Amino acid sequence: MPKGWEWCRLQELLPQFQNGASSRGDKTGSEVVVLRLADIKNWKVSLADTRSLVISSESIAKYSLLSGDVLIIRVNGSADIVGRFITCGQDFDAIYCDHFIRMRFPIECLSSSYLSLLGSSSLVRQRIADMFVSTAGQKTVNQTHIGSLCISLPPMKEQHRIVAKIDQLITLCDQLKERLAERQHTQLQLTDTLVTEALNG
Repeated sequence: MPKGWEWCRLQELLPQFQNGASSRGDKTGSEVVVLRLADIKNWKVSLADTRSLVISSESIAKYSLLSGDVLIIRVNGSADIVGRFITCGQDFDAIYCDHFIRMRFPIECLSSSYLSLLGSSSLVRQRIADMFVSTAGQKTVNQTHIGSLCISLPPMKEQHRIVAKIDQLITLCDQLKERLAERQHTQLQLTDTLVTEALNG
């Protein structure tokens, strides 16, 4: 373990958990976006095609989403989806349904982006899979499961450096894929041209 790093369980960082709203609409309140699993695209919140409901002001406050919050997918039929960590990179004028658990840390000790990376690692994914509760084809995790996860915790500065480096590498990979696709397209065009010339020659 590098100097300054430590192993800890998430529950030791005193996360504040809140399961999502089960209401399908209140009689009085304000219309607000209610995030569903369908609003998660590439493990990020998408507001492209949301649904809104009338929700009471108390519930809007209770299920608010702030920058740095982490949404955890609580239930789904797919083992690859349950337990995924979704980072809220901004404040959202929205609440979230009961398919999610919100995790919020009272002190700045863990970058939500770093935690999201850890949550996608094979080690953490396997640990989450070992804790699944399956009922009628649906797999679920709960707050206790998530709190018991053991993670490697570097200093905050190092967490930000790791996230920035991985973002840089992902961008580089995307650029290489794009260049490869362009080269393959050019080769196909050249092949078509040569075949056409050969047939017409």
